[in-house]
Amino acid sequence: MKYSVEEFKRKEKIRTLNCKKGRDFLDKVSINICEFFYWYRIKSNYRDLEFLDKGINDSLFLDFYQNYFELTKNFCNAYARLVNELSMKRFGKKIL
Repeated sequence: MKYSVEEFKRKEKIRTLNCKKGRDFLDKVSINICEFFYWYRIKSNYRDLEFLDKGINDSLFLDFYQNYFELTKNFCNAYARLVNELSMKRFGKKIL
């Protein structure tokens, strides 16, 4: 969400969100779980890599990526289950 706020401010060429701009932001921006993975990849691959030199200890770094892996795995399993349920109704067979 922080990334979305920063992107909104950058695109709108504003420094802070006042009440009106904040309402505009909330009206325009929504993030679903599918978009989370995309935005995370964009953020980690193209911008804001300064976290790498912030002295984050190895155990926190490892913990973050283990949790991220679990999140990704759970998302993939849920998505496959959903796709297969819809596929069974439409085609009579699983596709994933």
